[in-house]
Formats: sequence, C-alpha cells, structure tokens
Amino acid sequence: MFRKVDDRILALLKGIVEGQVVRDEDLMEPYSHDECALSEIWRLPEVVVKP
Repeated sequence: MFRKVDDRILALLKGIVEGQVVRDEDLMEPYSHDECALSEIWRLPEVVVKP
C-alpha cells in the first residue's frame, strides 16, 4: 500500500542517511525520469534519498 512521505518518515530517513535527503524540486528533476521517458510522463518524486 502506498503512503505519502510524512514528516515522521522524512525525519527517519534523514537520520539513516545523515541528512542526504533532497526535497527541492529543481534538484529532484533529474530523478523524475529515465533517459528514454517521454516528458509527458515525468513525475517528481516526493523525496530523493542519497547514499
């Protein structure tokens, strides 16, 4: 079941990856699609978690 990333989950993620969590839409744009995807189906993720 899908659930939105809420503040509690965001805080847990930040703790796990030492703050490497991106929520800025401009910085998440490269993660919204693969190299072949049509621009009509691009979707921004709720959050990007970097290792």
